[in-house]
Amino acid sequence: MDTIEFMPVTLQDRQTIEQYTVQFAPRDCEFSFGNLFCWQEIQDTHFAVYKDSLLLRFTIQGKHIYTFPIGKQIDQSLCNEILSLLPDAVFQAEESVLKQYCDKSFTITPHRDFFDYIYLRENLATLKGNNYQQKRNHINKFKSLYQYDFIPLDSTLTEKCISLEKEWRLHHNQEDQGSYNAEEKAIYKALSNFDELQLIGGAIIINNTIEAFTIGCPINANTFDIMFEKANSTFDGIYSVINQEFIKHIPEQYTYINREEDLGKEGLRKSKLSYKPYLLTPKSTASKL
Repeated sequence: MDTIEFMPVTLQDRQTIEQYTVQFAPRDCEFSFGNLFCWQEIQDTHFAVYKDSLLLRFTIQGKHIYTFPIGKQIDQSLCNEILSLLPDAVFQAEESVLKQYCDKSFTITPHRDFFDYIYLRENLATLKGNNYQQKRNHINKFKSLYQYDFIPLDSTLTEKCISLEKEWRLHHNQEDQGSYNAEEKAIYKALSNFDELQLIGGAIIINNTIEAFTIGCPINANTFDIMFEKANSTFDGIYSVINQEFIKHIPEQYTYINREEDLGKEGLRKSKLSYKPYLLTPKSTASKL
């Protein structure tokens, strides 16, 4: 009988994984190789190639969560086979995908806190129209108050970015420190392997100090993932500035920008909605009754 062999994601697996994700991945941030690698230890991320399709496995709160397969030829027969080989698995995908391939023995549950926010690159780069008047006001105020430079990020700036991230955490010490500890590890892993992962990043410099930085990478051929974004919020408007400046430097082939989920945090949800998303990716899970 066939089995599906899952292996931990390493740097050496990038080419293998991206031969599927670049062509076939949905716009979900889980499929960006940067995320897969940087969160590998935290989420125990594994992958498998089965009959020319790619599956991912994460461990969330002690439970394995699997993505549905992606590849050139995904059909009901292949999905039935995978479902039979992973009989007790919990699968995550868009609700429409789960309904297409899972029968009535599965319960499908939406998870709003994990919906990805997808934006049009052009909207975030130009901020044109009445919807973005407030964003433009924030940026104009920032530019009137501060002299700044936007520079590309590279691995030589690792320690300066980590220093900013630690400073940022001091101002959020009443919040969920467990998730912030995990994020700090993922950020450090991204910066420490910046060149090998071929990440793209940018930073705002004020008075020779990094006061904001952002890091991202492609998900597929037309969607770019904003993995991390940190800023010193004592500079009013700095988040709007780093967001727009970075988007303008992302290669134009990426029509869509994924700014990931809000995790149910009220302030984060409000901020992400204020940028008028093109769509929210409706993630759900399917599990046996």
